[in-house]
Amino acid sequence: PPQIATTTFEKVPKLDYLIILGAYIYHKFPPQATKFIQTHFPELKALLTVCVGSLHLVQTGLLDGKRTATNKYALKLTVEQGKYQQFRNVGWVKDPRFVVDEKMWTAAGVTAGLDLAAEFARVTFDLEVNKLASELFEYQANPARPDPFKYLLDGVKLD
Repeated sequence: PPQIATTTFEKVPKLDYLIILGAYIYHKFPPQATKFIQTHFPELKALLTVCVGSLHLVQTGLLDGKRTATNKYALKLTVEQGKYQQFRNVGWVKDPRFVVDEKMWTAAGVTAGLDLAAEFARVTFDLEVNKLASELFEYQANPARPDPFKYLLDGVKLD
């Protein structure tokens, strides 16, 4: 559904968390968005990505040297299409559904994003809140490993 902005990059209040969702694989952030993310990252408690959101976040340089998950099919396409060069400084992982590297939380595909959210809630919120959320959503979280979709990157060279 459409997301209608209620503020500007310049007027955003202090943030504790930022979530970057996926769009078109090769989506380019406007320069203001890149600057906004780079400027606010130090003050964040956590930055989370879902699906190809981590492929977008690469543009900021914040994932350089970090262990990172992304949508495996999209990463495979990126390599096959010869567009991998811009992603080389990132430590892409093949097996986990999601990865936590310091305050950077990255998920592979969309359903892995649910598992990342469940893990984030588990370490961030009270046990009762987590239990209630699990029951309300009727969702039982999967662990980071094993990822049943890791085979999608079999034979894909990521270094």
